[in-house]
Amino acid sequence: MILLPGEQLMVKPLLLGERRGLRLQVGWWRGQRVLSKVLITDHEDCWGLFEREAAVAARLHHPQLPELLARSKRQLIFGWRDGLLLRTILSVPPPGGLDLCATLRLGLGILTGLEHLHGRGVVHQDLKPDNLLLSGWAAYEPLRPQQVILLDFDQSWAADLADVAPGVRMGTPHYMAPEQFSGVRGDPRSDLYSLGAVLYEALSGEPPYPQPLPWLLGQTAVRQDWPGPAPVVELLAALLDPHPAARPATAQAAAEWLRVVAKQLDLGLG
Repeated sequence: MILLPGEQLMVKPLLLGERRGLRLQVGWWRGQRVLSKVLITDHEDCWGLFEREAAVAARLHHPQLPELLARSKRQLIFGWRDGLLLRTILSVPPPGGLDLCATLRLGLGILTGLEHLHGRGVVHQDLKPDNLLLSGWAAYEPLRPQQVILLDFDQSWAADLADVAPGVRMGTPHYMAPEQFSGVRGDPRSDLYSLGAVLYEALSGEPPYPQPLPWLLGQTAVRQDWPGPAPVVELLAALLDPHPAARPATAQAAAEWLRVVAKQLDLGLG
């Protein structure tokens, strides 16, 4: 990673939008296409999220995670990946979704990225369709697990970094584990719960709990019907268990279970 003295201007920049105090642009820098995130506010919370993403991204070196090329005090420059967000695919009316084989391949791709993250003491804490890129994939082609890219680490937790918001509810309720909603951060099994919610939505077109707050508060909540055949339902039920100890213990254990499910259903994972 290159340390820069100040903000770098992109060649042929295209503004993607602004969110959480960041201006997002895609353009060309030093001969390659990149994504630029520029901090445009002095708000303390936004500074904290910006620095968290910079510190975490700098330690990640895996083809299914973003590559941080350079940074300055207010700018992060990532290598660009062509593709579609999973959210875009699931938003196609009527509620879009993936077939069973593609969903299992999606799950294996996510778990491969999570194994790398968790192995470096990092928990994503905001895994959802908006933060999953299917790189270079077209709907008429088989999805390959290595095409799944995990994005956005500003809300992540790292074992050796002071937490940006200890005890604060950070995440997205539809994909947030109950313990995470209670303010517990840093448990890798919270990411596995989020994985379960993503896979559930990939199959059904809807998240498991349309109104997640009662469920997160430990109250009775209406859940959609379980999607998929029995081996898939068993895996989803374990991932979405409200008690972390009842979920697979690690991303590796979840990946092994997913492979067993694929074998039971005679589905190749690519």
